[in-house]
Amino acid sequence: MAKNISARRLFSITLFRFPQAFIWSSLLLIVIQNQVLIFAPEHKKGSYLSIILAAGALVTLVSQPLMGALSDYYKRRVPFIVVGSLAASGLLFSISFSKTIVVFTVFYMFLQLANDVAEAPHYALISDLTPGAQLGEASGFANLMTFSGQIIGPLSAGFLLQKVNLLSFYLVAIAVLLASAIIIKINVKEETFMVKTSFDIRQFFNGVRLSFARSSDFKKVLIAQFFIMLALYSITAFFQFFVKDTLGVKEFTLATGYLVSAATTVALISAYFVGLTIDKIGFKKITIMAGSIFITLTMILITTKSYALTLVLAAFFGLAQGILATVTLTLAMKALPNDANHGRDLGIWASVSIISQLIAPIIGGPILDKFNLIKTGLGYQVVFSIAVVYLIIGVLFILRINESRIKLPVS
Repeated sequence: MAKNISARRLFSITLFRFPQAFIWSSLLLIVIQNQVLIFAPEHKKGSYLSIILAAGALVTLVSQPLMGALSDYYKRRVPFIVVGSLAASGLLFSISFSKTIVVFTVFYMFLQLANDVAEAPHYALISDLTPGAQLGEASGFANLMTFSGQIIGPLSAGFLLQKVNLLSFYLVAIAVLLASAIIIKINVKEETFMVKTSFDIRQFFNGVRLSFARSSDFKKVLIAQFFIMLALYSITAFFQFFVKDTLGVKEFTLATGYLVSAATTVALISAYFVGLTIDKIGFKKITIMAGSIFITLTMILITTKSYALTLVLAAFFGLAQGILATVTLTLAMKALPNDANHGRDLGIWASVSIISQLIAPIIGGPILDKFNLIKTGLGYQVVFSIAVVYLIIGVLFILRINESRIKLPVS
């Protein structure tokens, strides 16, 4: 049995989740939209934004599992984190000066690639260095870093863009990224994997197929993650519009920021404490609780026009989000199908969320517009109700996972 590791080591292993969340939540929620306004005509800014985000998503769908597989082949994760961070730092600086959609999109695609060089191996690093009995605790630490970055990043970006300038945000982002990479390089020592792997592109794609065939539980985790994130993105993708159109808040951008901060703060706390307890109590009861909270809150949300009540609901949404995030990450690491290919398989797991993020607005957007034409606010009720269906499907797939087979205590 592997010896448990200290909280300090868990902190060092999972630290890189913070700069990832800090940078990408800021880019996606605030910074990219701000830069699009520099070079996009007003009536085309939505189309320009869609092109940029779609290009980046297409890159990461391939590069996440591919970079994880390469780190499996070279039997090291930390060098990928360091090299990816250095490349991303240069691209973050360069993209701040982009003045056209072509230049921005090209830099953004390379930034996404550089990010994936570091991110996919980092997921595998957590799995490599964490004893099985502490994977739940490690998931809690990882989500603690993620949610901290998601709170601090957008708040910092909003302040710096409004009070200083665009470049100041990118310089802060570079500093945060490099500081985290340096800490990992100094404090995290990894051993060469005992299992040797080979790599070629055909084996990579064949291995992706075999990962599904060899572990039915891993496949269930991926499907559950897809539907849970699809539910979440179906709400968050349109939430600022909901605050404006349904709640009637004049300063809807700022109001949405408060809602996001409330949800993310509670998610941070719940993810950490769930990570400490999930290995002891099992995951099924806690998943049912989180799913029930999500469904109940959504049903209340589609009937309310009170911003104050919505602020309270947002906090409880954060509770459910933190629980589900910890459960899915823990199960993904527990159910990995092949000890020699953690990087590739966790890269696949990470890509699932990106697919959900792409699909949610594609499905929800036309439905929202169509039903809002029938009656103002009806579109939100329909889309949010569909999100509940997605969530139920995701929870059902989690409940189908065999607890004893993946070595979690039976609840």
